[in-house]
Amino acid sequence: MEERHLWVDAVADALGTYGGFLRQPGRYLSADSPGCYCCDPLQARDVLGDALAWLPPAAGAELWTIVSRLDDEFERRTVPDPWIKRVSAWAAEAWWRQRSREP
Repeated sequence: MEERHLWVDAVADALGTYGGFLRQPGRYLSADSPGCYCCDPLQARDVLGDALAWLPPAAGAELWTIVSRLDDEFERRTVPDPWIKRVSAWAAEAWWRQRSREP
């Protein structure tokens, strides 16, 4: 497993990216991604997952309250992609990578 580190403001940046992505209009989310690490909503969700795993319980619970609402919106506006985990080990590691943004 790759060792990952969080930088100063990583959680705030990730919340901004993930939340901003979910604020786009329409029923389904655009599949367009800028391709950079700092702006990719799935990478941002990865950072939030790391923070949730590493934070002390009280701080983790507060962050989970926010992230779970965002996850609910992401799940509502995407559909499952049953094939992606067969194609990519990276996608198989997290449920949010196994969702298609457009039907």
